[in-house]
Amino acid sequence: MQVFVFVVLLTLASRVFSRPNGAPPEACSTLVPQHPNNVPREGRGSFELDTSSIPSVGYDPGNAYRLTLRSTDVNVTFRGFILQARTTENNLVGSFEVVSSKTRLQECQLSGEDPVSPAGTITHSNRDDVSSVDLLWIAPPAGTLTVQFIYSVVSNYSLYWVLIRDTRPLFENTGAVREIPELHYFECGTKRACYRDPYNCRDATCKYAALWKVDEEAGVIEVEMLHNRRGWIALGFSDDDLMGDDDVFVCQSHVDGNSVIVKDTYNGGRYEPNMGEADQSDIVFMEWANYDSLILCRFRRTLSGGGNGTFDKDLSTGMYYNFFALGESDSNSAISGVGQIHADVPKITADRRSPADVSKVEIKRPNTALLKAHGALMMFTWYFLAPCGIFLAFFYKEAFPNGLWFYGHIAVMITTIVFMLAGLIVILVHADGKWIQTDGNQFHQVIGIITIAAPGLNAILGIFKGNPDGNYRWLFNLVHGTNGFVLALFLGMINIILGLFRFNIWTEMENRHLVRKSLYLCGSSIGFISMILFIFNVYRLLYHKRIPRPQDSVTSDEDTKELVQDDEPVPSPDYVCRISLGIVMVIIMLGLAIATIVLMAIS
Repeated sequence: MQVFVFVVLLTLASRVFSRPNGAPPEACSTLVPQHPNNVPREGRGSFELDTSSIPSVGYDPGNAYRLTLRSTDVNVTFRGFILQARTTENNLVGSFEVVSSKTRLQECQLSGEDPVSPAGTITHSNRDDVSSVDLLWIAPPAGTLTVQFIYSVVSNYSLYWVLIRDTRPLFENTGAVREIPELHYFECGTKRACYRDPYNCRDATCKYAALWKVDEEAGVIEVEMLHNRRGWIALGFSDDDLMGDDDVFVCQSHVDGNSVIVKDTYNGGRYEPNMGEADQSDIVFMEWANYDSLILCRFRRTLSGGGNGTFDKDLSTGMYYNFFALGESDSNSAISGVGQIHADVPKITADRRSPADVSKVEIKRPNTALLKAHGALMMFTWYFLAPCGIFLAFFYKEAFPNGLWFYGHIAVMITTIVFMLAGLIVILVHADGKWIQTDGNQFHQVIGIITIAAPGLNAILGIFKGNPDGNYRWLFNLVHGTNGFVLALFLGMINIILGLFRFNIWTEMENRHLVRKSLYLCGSSIGFISMILFIFNVYRLLYHKRIPRPQDSVTSDEDTKELVQDDEPVPSPDYVCRISLGIVMVIIMLGLAIATIVLMAIS
């Protein structure tokens, strides 16, 4: 039988003057300081237990290993502690030796049936404030197998943390290659709820496997998870089918690359990283494996969770959607917050389920149709329609001097606004009418609002543009042009790229190369439009000519009259060149826009 060894550190009060030299025997079983009218703080504070001296391949029975309890905050110290090593049967194992004047051994007996352990507990020997303390732990004899460190810290009489668990389990180094623990596949559908991808996969053939069962008598849920790559794998319980305010179990490769850590986490929003719960005392790590091809973990959590101060959901009574997610881990990451983006689209159950329901898990795919429609409308708007309308106004007055450029400009810009508003309506329907969601994607949303407002502002400015010879017409030209180019066109094109980055999260892994190609095409479109803008400006400076206008070219239309004043250019000798360049520009922009939309649509 495998054995868990729990290492628990308890800070003793600085103002307990009757016990300045260590924890009393009464604290051996509860590991809670006797501080009337005070309660422990949530979480682990700023303290950690350094176990790096124990190899990741496992400890050698009987060997001595140096541990260090320290504060990670230079402004925080502690005065007392108690440290034990326990099995899952709640027996003390292993022993400690005194290597610091700050420590002493405490004889403990956890229950009347247990033997007395003279060196199974170590505590403080004085009330001096310290930022760290060295400890020497003697590993238990062969056959104990599994060790997990848990500790608590107290800074003073009213400020203390208890039962903080380290998330790294350690195993006895038996010298043999550990076999992959067998998941309880044979219990799927009878005793356990199971989700496997691909369907009915086993072990290394599983991209994702999660098996869980509820033990109501013991008040726990037992979970097994497997991923055929190093990284992380998560099982979530949610009140709705959208990420956010979810209770999530995460199994992740440790930073040492050889072991596995498990944490009870919560998801704060659709695009926010998971964060570890402050209280991990409700998680009991049972078994793990970490090989080149997979990670595996088996653990239990109390059905009610960690209580006050946590985001744990009551899994004994509720009905929840299940989320299944996985991803790759940065080699330097740890699960203080699971900050990685999923490597694939999270799978979600079709309906709410009881955690105790062992029937077949039915999955629904995220509906990306509205997202794709929004993207297609906006891409066509900002990578084709808007540039065409803007270039008509800036560079084709000479080619279409009799007011035709104006009517073309107005027609194209009205079409631009129609497509833009259609894209807005589609995404609002997708987001249930929420204009801005506080889910980590605000940049895209805020820039979207700006680019929507810019064409409307230009339309209003157009009404009050005044006479071409007016004193303030230069100001209109400046504001109208800047607003069109900067706030509308280029911000709109950049926002499309931001949107594609977000859409990439919802795309199946095997199709993400299509989204990347869409991003490349968007970048190509921006480069091409910028190049055309540069060429047109240079061309205009070098070849711009003005020729007196024939008197019979003036029409009776009031707006056209304004546009065809005597000082306005007439068709120039480079008419054919401008039209030819414009046709080439339209064909290339239209091709790039359509190609980008197609790639996104099939991704």
